[in-house]
Amino acid sequence: MSGLIGQVGARSGVIGSGDASTQLDYGKWTDYSGDTSVVGFSSISNTEVHYKIIGKLLFFQFYINGTSNANNFNFSLPKTAVDEYFRGQCSPLYNNGSRTTNGQNDMWEIKNSAIVHFKIDDNVTGFTTSGSKLALGLGWYQFT
Repeated sequence: MSGLIGQVGARSGVIGSGDASTQLDYGKWTDYSGDTSVVGFSSISNTEVHYKIIGKLLFFQFYINGTSNANNFNFSLPKTAVDEYFRGQCSPLYNNGSRTTNGQNDMWEIKNSAIVHFKIDDNVTGFTTSGSKLALGLGWYQFT
């Protein structure tokens, strides 16, 4: 039975056939840093947002930091996510100059929009309105 998976993959050109480097090369990452809308800051020191689309999946990476002026924190991407939650961890996520320590409840989240929201202790309004905020991470989601 195990030989069948290899045979199907070889015939379809998906699994176990050809050069893996050409199968995974879907183009370059797009720099979205100048187009993204970032919310929650009085001034931004760094905004780096890049994405790559493969099929109906949008992969993204981000690094954003600056001085807070709001209790929320989010940024935009070019495609609207489907109507289900996609979440991931930030490494790190800073609030008021300190790394957050709530573990799995500190995250990014996107659902049915093109806005990635950051959450502290599972709360989108958990940030302080002063001091520095920073998020670094990556993720993916299915879009419509």
